[in-house]
Amino acid sequence: MLRTAILARWLGLAVAVPAALAQPSNPAVAARQAFDAVDTSPRPGFAEAQRCAQAHASLIGLVRSDQLYLVHYRAGYCELFAALASGDAQRYQKAARDFTQAIALWPHGKRESAPPGLRILPLVARMERGRTAGSYPDSQEQLASLARGAACADSPVMVASFCVALVDTARAWVSWLAGQREAWADAAQAFALAPATPLSRTAQAWRDWAEGQRLLQERNLAEAARLLPLAVRALAEHTAADYPDIVALLGPRPAFADMHFQTGRVLAEAGQPALAIDHFTAALEAKPDLSRALYLRAREREKLDLGPAAFEDYGQAVRLAQQSNDTTWAVGDAFFRRGLLRYREQKYAEARDEFVHALGSPLSEVSRADLTAWRVLAGVAAGDCLAAGVLETAQRAASEAFPREEARVRVFGCRFQQATDLNTLLALEKSAGDLPAEQRQALRSRIAALFADQGVAAEDKADTAGAVAAYQQALAYDERNAKALFNLGAIHLDRKQYAQAETHFRALAQSQPEDHEALYWLAETLLAQNPPAPRRAEACEYLQRSLAVADPERRNQFQRAFEAARCSR
Repeated sequence: MLRTAILARWLGLAVAVPAALAQPSNPAVAARQAFDAVDTSPRPGFAEAQRCAQAHASLIGLVRSDQLYLVHYRAGYCELFAALASGDAQRYQKAARDFTQAIALWPHGKRESAPPGLRILPLVARMERGRTAGSYPDSQEQLASLARGAACADSPVMVASFCVALVDTARAWVSWLAGQREAWADAAQAFALAPATPLSRTAQAWRDWAEGQRLLQERNLAEAARLLPLAVRALAEHTAADYPDIVALLGPRPAFADMHFQTGRVLAEAGQPALAIDHFTAALEAKPDLSRALYLRAREREKLDLGPAAFEDYGQAVRLAQQSNDTTWAVGDAFFRRGLLRYREQKYAEARDEFVHALGSPLSEVSRADLTAWRVLAGVAAGDCLAAGVLETAQRAASEAFPREEARVRVFGCRFQQATDLNTLLALEKSAGDLPAEQRQALRSRIAALFADQGVAAEDKADTAGAVAAYQQALAYDERNAKALFNLGAIHLDRKQYAQAETHFRALAQSQPEDHEALYWLAETLLAQNPPAPRRAEACEYLQRSLAVADPERRNQFQRAFEAARCSR
């Protein structure tokens, strides 16, 4: 349904023009034409509304007193649209005065009193789309009273349908005013005021917004997260419509930046990050310097693993907040989140810088103790092992939210890196606790290597017993230690303890299949045991594989052994 048709019926064709105003030579004809131009326009422009208001102002001294209410009503109507188009406060107040005059001059001889729609209009006009609502503390009760007692019928100034639309507008204002006080139960109840007529689309959207906020206050997060996005989307659609309804034109002006921001926060809490991002983005489109919306959008982008986009949002949020001196949120939190993102990307030095910035800024979501621990952790991860002791102290002061296990692993890595002797490593191994398997294996492998070195040193001193003990210690820490396996095998072979030698050479060959020398000595230990045919064949196989050795001298040695064993290729 087109607004032009509706308004023509409401305010144009439904009003009879007094005979005194209908003469062609009278300014009333021009006034009527100017009124019709405003009345039939979906969104009257300032120029046409001003022309209409001026034309009716010029009639005030020309018409009979019993017709003045019509002139004031139409002057107020046009003045109101001029105010809507220009935002001029004086025009809003002039419209309110004209409507008040129309009510005061309502003909005493008529049985019906001024319609509720007319009595609603001055209250709506003087609030200037919400800009001056705080100056009129009685407006909510006055509008509620008119909505409760509304009995709309056709009248000389408006048809019943327009009156009903204005009652809808009053309901929307009552709800909006209650919402300004966070009295959302009252805001939702406003739409239950009599009369029980179907609500316009925009009024329905305001009702859904109020109901969603009421549900939110009652911690019904799921329903609030369902209603609020629908409400704000509907308000945006109806407000921008080519043919907006009366509530969209004369009702409260939606604060879309704030509404999208609130909706985004609700959706974020409800675990719907993608939708939350959409609403934070819409809030920023309505108010580009809303730095906190950028921060919260970044948090939701993190949830969707959109790290680079989140990092940029955090940075822009800080810049905007600092430029506008916005203290409504703690910019240190954004630095902290940027640090975490860089840390996860293993850009530890950059992460440390972000944590340093955070420590110099206001914080709300992370304690200074935790942040200090993060700064030291990033430094240690970046290679500053001199700070390992500081990290141990800092992580003890941090909360359970701090990754203490990761800090412990980092400290261990530094201690492991700094250890230069066997005793230090053994002490580290005792204090290591339940380290990750990779670190524990690295520690034990290094201890094994040092025990194997001790075995070599003992052999150099002809201390075979000491060497055997050291090699066995090495294997206790790392059963795959090549040096210990090979040298123990060689010692047992020298002692003609072929079975024990076989055990060690076999273990070495299995762990290092390309160790051709281990294969050769495994074959020799097998052959030394006068093996049966199957084991001899196994020895020949090892000898044949050993021939792939790169060293020509060794290859000749292995070839002679292969031939002496009468192995066939």
